[in-house]
Amino acid sequence: MSNTKTVVADAVQLAVAGVDAVEVPVWSENNVSLIAGGAELICDGQGDIAKGLEQIKDAYVSMYKAGGLTYENWEDGRKRYEAAYILRCGKDSVDPTNAANTSWHDKVVPLLKAYGLNKPSHPGKDAKRKAEKREQDKANALEFAKGRSVEELKEEQLTMYKTGTPEKIAEAKALDKFVEILEKDAKKESEGRISVLKKGLRDLVAEVCKSDNETLIADAIVAIKQVVPTKQ
Repeated sequence: MSNTKTVVADAVQLAVAGVDAVEVPVWSENNVSLIAGGAELICDGQGDIAKGLEQIKDAYVSMYKAGGLTYENWEDGRKRYEAAYILRCGKDSVDPTNAANTSWHDKVVPLLKAYGLNKPSHPGKDAKRKAEKREQDKANALEFAKGRSVEELKEEQLTMYKTGTPEKIAEAKALDKFVEILEKDAKKESEGRISVLKKGLRDLVAEVCKSDNETLIADAIVAIKQVVPTKQ
């Protein structure tokens, strides 16, 4: 059974490693033109501001539908807008960069939000926030457990459920989150140890396979067969 699980796990890892990464769309020439043209209409003051905003909205909606409205593409679009804004109207401002950035946040962002388009979280910041939350959840679970194992917590849950009172059932359900966190943590630690052991085993087997010593190779095979379940 355990051997089968190992083979399946290795097969899954190989399969995942062979999957090509999904290519995230980039701004098309048409959408780049819409953003630049929209910036020029907005900054000009004499132009059609509503039309300029509509063009930028269309570009962002198009990117969203293509599945490419990532943090990087959102920022790339903003930078293109500000660059076009400065190129068109920079000479009329004491601080062109600030004027372009203010225009983006005051005019463009509210319109995009009105269409449900919000700036995606920065990948690094979002990952850090999630990691910090996981650590805090784990700390809370460990503090609650007070040294008790997952099995002991589950036994307590079962006892609570058996009482049948609404209060005890509510307490038992409240344990679910802590049990789940501790189980995931234990599984992660176990997988980490197993990964190290597998690497060690692969390295040893590789060294044995390099050898021309028949006795060494035979002994290694016998040793492995002693711990690997026999196929039925």
